[in-house]
Amino acid sequence: MHTRQSQNPIEAAARIVEDDKAGWSKVRWASWRLFQADQFEAAQRGFERLVATGHGDVDVVTALQQLYSDRGEPGNAAALVDRYLGERGADLTLQERLDWLTARFDAVTADSSVPERSAEALQLLEAAAACGPGGWSVVLEPDRRAVIEATMQVPTVALSAFEQYMYAPAETGLPAEAVARLEALGCRQPDDWDLSRSAERLLHAVGEPEAAYRVEACRRAAMRHATAATTSAEPEPELPLRGMVVTIAGGHPALRSLARRDLKAIGVRSVREIPSAWEATRVGRSVQATLAGSDVIVVIARQIAHTTSDQVRGAATRLGLAVVTAETASVASIRRAVERFAVPTGAC
Repeated sequence: MHTRQSQNPIEAAARIVEDDKAGWSKVRWASWRLFQADQFEAAQRGFERLVATGHGDVDVVTALQQLYSDRGEPGNAAALVDRYLGERGADLTLQERLDWLTARFDAVTADSSVPERSAEALQLLEAAAACGPGGWSVVLEPDRRAVIEATMQVPTVALSAFEQYMYAPAETGLPAEAVARLEALGCRQPDDWDLSRSAERLLHAVGEPEAAYRVEACRRAAMRHATAATTSAEPEPELPLRGMVVTIAGGHPALRSLARRDLKAIGVRSVREIPSAWEATRVGRSVQATLAGSDVIVVIARQIAHTTSDQVRGAATRLGLAVVTAETASVASIRRAVERFAVPTGAC
């Protein structure tokens, strides 16, 4: 009799998880009761019900992600984290976001059905950079670093990754390594005008003019020796940027600093900044005052708190100002967003 009674709560919990009419508070209780009793398969079904209906809090998602990982289901683990970041990402702290992106990166790495991991690698690097000096330990872990390095066979991925390395503490060796590898990349691909020029610009922005000049020399030499039939190099177009005032919303201080130098180098008159709420609390009036007089506001979508984004977009609407989005947390993405505004699609 004692044994039968001790099993009753587990049996009751299992029935609740399978009952489509059970309330969500009961499903949550039952799922945790099963989890604590090591009834992981049944607990997983309960947690999945909660997540699928929007009733999964951070503890539920964390437990379900661990179950997927323990049960060898990395694809489900990655999809779960993607969903959670899509729903809650803008409200997470920088450390929380880094933790979740690390979990997703590890899940994708463990999934042999995913042949290409560059997007996850770059997002992990961006999150580490935003988190500050303490965020780089996850990147420097040997197995993760090896996977990140493997994605750099694609030159455009390498360019973006080297920029993120620039934001690491000097003692990691990554910034110095990035300078050398950016120069090598720019000189190794001199006939790829956009790539070589982007490497040169980034080297100028981080205060490495000699390396930038060497990349420029490589590119010019390639242009001199290329024939009209084989070269894809084109002169840099003149964009109507001179005199513009650009406001950058979000990102981290080092990124905004590099973007400021880069934008001024292509003619932007003034660059203003609105840090995310992660850095400092701002009231709506101060955001509006910063935006007033701007030609365009660039929102760094991956590195801005939901509250800050709402403040910026609300103030921009009141002022009648244009808002564009930098899809990645990089100098090149910010520059492209400004250039898209300056020369809209379809313009001559």
